[in-house]
Amino acid sequence: MVLRLAGIVCSCFYGPYMYLVLTIGSVYIAADFLLLYSLFWKSDDGKPSCDFTNQKVWIMIWQVCNIVAVLGLAVALGWYLWLGFWAMLHVPVHFVVFLIIITILPILIYTSFILFALFSYLKEAYIDSILGKGEEDDNDPGLTSWGEKNFSLTICGSF
Repeated sequence: MVLRLAGIVCSCFYGPYMYLVLTIGSVYIAADFLLLYSLFWKSDDGKPSCDFTNQKVWIMIWQVCNIVAVLGLAVALGWYLWLGFWAMLHVPVHFVVFLIIITILPILIYTSFILFALFSYLKEAYIDSILGKGEEDDNDPGLTSWGEKNFSLTICGSF
């Protein structure tokens, strides 16, 4: 969120693109905040304030925004690399924006994969809670009648 805010501040130096970047950057910061709110905010009784169905919507919205951002930043990075190093140092804010792009691009890609893994985990936990497997019974005897799990039966597969 800090790097997105720094990108918005640097957009003030670009004149007519300022309105576009301010609007899109504010949407991205709002999406970041809503995603963090849906994942980590707790109600008064300690339970999460958003269930999985709401979290799924916010995660998907953030992932779509993230894909658009990564594509846009990749185009901007290619533009900077095509112009060369002299163009970045011609105006100092260009070099700062280049450094922000270099920093935020891998973070966004990495965060996208982490969020996908979190989504998969939350989906499995939600399915387990619906099916009632969230609470495990400690006195379950296992696969055999004497209380120990005998994995040779599952390895052979013929029994």
